Amino acid sequence: MRSARCGFRVMRAPPDRSWVDNGPARRWSRPLRNAAAQRQNVMRTKPTYVIDGRNFTTLEAFYDEISRVLIPQRDWGRNLDAFSDILRGGFGTSDGGFILEWRNSELSRQRLSHFETVRLKRPLHALS
Repeated sequence: MRSARCGFRVMRAPPDRSWVDNGPARRWSRPLRNAAAQRQNVMRTKPTYVIDGRNFTTLEAFYDEISRVLIPQRDWGRNLDAFSDILRGGFGTSDGGFILEWRNSELSRQRLSHFETVRLKRPLHALS
């Protein structure tokens, strides 16, 4: 199984909770901040693609957004398996990896729920 080469920007407290609480502004300890800075430097060298969850409400519109942002002027399967292939890289995207920044992802999570996936997979005659 190949690992995904796509990075996501998500900031969370370290799992070991080794951060210093300075009142309302929480700061990670110095070694963790340095490690985070090193990761940021590595991530800056990769191309960044930005999609916005406000731009689509259905899976079809999501596939349109992926086509527009990640692989313009390329034909692809327009399904979740093909999207997984795109995230692994090399299919119109950088072989060295890339960063996908998904703005308003919580809105997408609500709109592209299980019911949307089921709706898309039903035969057309079942929808009428």
